[in-house]
Amino acid sequence: MKIEIELKGIDEALKIFDAKKVRQATRSTLDKTMTFMKRRLIELITNSYNLPSAVVRSEIKTIRTTMTELVATLRISGERISLVKFPYAQMPKGVVVSIKKGKSFFIPQGFVQKMSTGFKGVFRRKIIPWPKGGSMSWTQKRKMRHYPGPSIPEIVGSEGFRSKIKTEAGEHMEKLLIEEIEKRIAK
Repeated sequence: MKIEIELKGIDEALKIFDAKKVRQATRSTLDKTMTFMKRRLIELITNSYNLPSAVVRSEIKTIRTTMTELVATLRISGERISLVKFPYAQMPKGVVVSIKKGKSFFIPQGFVQKMSTGFKGVFRRKIIPWPKGGSMSWTQKRKMRHYPGPSIPEIVGSEGFRSKIKTEAGEHMEKLLIEEIEKRIAK
């Protein structure tokens, strides 16, 4: 998932000021805005979800501008997060998991298990009816279903974080561009 923002006012600045200084100011503005967006997005997610910021930070990457290309990118990627990364409680009749702050849900007959590979997750045995007059193998009796949580791209796309961060970043970028141009002209 990518979030794109358009920087306005560059054409006017190029007509008035030195092109090299405007390019440097634009580059600095884009890089600082991407850092601001990443920080703000982490803050928004951790305020509404029970996730540590380190988990969110690892899934959001900023790609800075280069001398030849004035494009900065905020790349949000990642797989679904295991439910054990969220606060959970093992109960006698299942597992209670709290994904969003203030809300929790119950997985009946669920349990937390660490697999031989080191993966830890929330599982539930599949309830398989016994066949009439037949037998069932050991593997059919023991089938389990893993319950994953949401991924960071799902969280960003579902909660309206995208529109909120776009608006805030646009406002931040406009103010920052003016400051960066003024700073470079004063030199």
